[in-house]
Amino acid sequence: MSANDPSNKSSDYLQMAPYWKMVSDISGGVRTMREAGIQYLPKFPAEDADSYKRRRENARMTNVFSDVVENLARRPFQKPVMLTDTTSSELVEFAEDVNGQGDNLHTFTAKLFQQALIDGLTWLMVDYTRLTSNRSLSDAQAKISSVRPLWVHYLASEAYGVYTDRIDGLEQFVEARFYERSIERNGFEENAVERMRVFRRPKSEDGVYGPAQWMVYRKKEARMNAQKKTEWEVEEGPYDLGIENIPLIGIVFGNRKGNTWAVTPPMRDAAYLQIELYQQENGLKNVRTQTAFPMLAANGMSPKIGPDGAPMPIQAGPNVVLYGGESEGGGGNWNYIEPSATSLQFLREDVRDTIREIRELGRQPLTVQSGNLTVITTAVAAKKGNTAVQAWVGILTHDLENAFKITAQWMQIRNPRVGVAIYTDFDLGIGDDESFKYVLQLATGDNPLLSPQATLSEAQRR
Repeated sequence: MSANDPSNKSSDYLQMAPYWKMVSDISGGVRTMREAGIQYLPKFPAEDADSYKRRRENARMTNVFSDVVENLARRPFQKPVMLTDTTSSELVEFAEDVNGQGDNLHTFTAKLFQQALIDGLTWLMVDYTRLTSNRSLSDAQAKISSVRPLWVHYLASEAYGVYTDRIDGLEQFVEARFYERSIERNGFEENAVERMRVFRRPKSEDGVYGPAQWMVYRKKEARMNAQKKTEWEVEEGPYDLGIENIPLIGIVFGNRKGNTWAVTPPMRDAAYLQIELYQQENGLKNVRTQTAFPMLAANGMSPKIGPDGAPMPIQAGPNVVLYGGESEGGGGNWNYIEPSATSLQFLREDVRDTIREIRELGRQPLTVQSGNLTVITTAVAAKKGNTAVQAWVGILTHDLENAFKITAQWMQIRNPRVGVAIYTDFDLGIGDDESFKYVLQLATGDNPLLSPQATLSEAQRR
């Protein structure tokens, strides 16, 4: 590790990396789980390499974790993410394509929400296209030159180092390093290019931070003494960013540990249970295989020896008759060795119980007064909802409004007005129809407390 290597990973990153790798593999499905090998599917002590390879290549996986995450992530986006009527018209126009790739505010926000739910945090950079360094372009010139703000979504696993410091009494970003990988074409050939994009606020000798700067490093491989050596060379920068602060927003749904960027992800326990389920399902599959194809045992019989001095193979199956071989002790018998039906039933129940536990963990964030809320989340929840999901919506709403304010700085909009509205009046249960009977009780009787219209509205909402 070199002090001049921009790809060095922070201690926060190294602490979280195993979890991010695990949930990424789970999201990739059975293929990535199989490729991970013994990391998720341990090898038996006496199992040879070929046997383990066959077991790994035929491993199965019911991805309950991804199903639970998608169910939670869909709730706030049953209706479009909207900007309030008082929002500045320039920002409303920007919201139609926030990343320069055609994603509107609703689509982009849904991706942020789901990734923050999986990883515990995700990053939103409010960047600016750098086709020109002239920041005094008119609106018409900017449109012609395609110079515009861009929202860039970085995964938690792409943020190799993020650091903050207390400036003017507030926590502000002073350095952020992001890994990027792209494909460059050379004729009909494709080459993968790796870069590190670095944002930094230089610090003077008297401890004062200057305006934000950015630069890009490109990975370069060279050979020295027949050994491959990796170096990073400056491709762009350093250049002034154009605004005072690093325009970065950390969207945190997990419990942040102190002032670090290591978090306790809200879906952590469900992810670990998914690994347990993966192992249980493959244990059950192995036992079922042994039941369907039991081993044949010869008791009190000596094997027939072939010309090479080794025992001759025995045929087994329909229309095959087996005769007892010669032995010094007299006759013998054939029988099959197979697991009992009780073992199969036990393993099946074990799998079902784990699936139920994962789904129960997925139901908790939809439960009022969920116990896994941070202090900040709880404060937001008191204002905008009573469940963890509604609190996360409140956090994301606040972060998006800050992103629009930074966008307004790039667009040189004075006194920008912005308000983001994300749907929170979704059904809090997962298939919970039982509670509707209490609504009906309030709407019936001699002195109903709910009007027919209110009851119908609640039924339609559910």
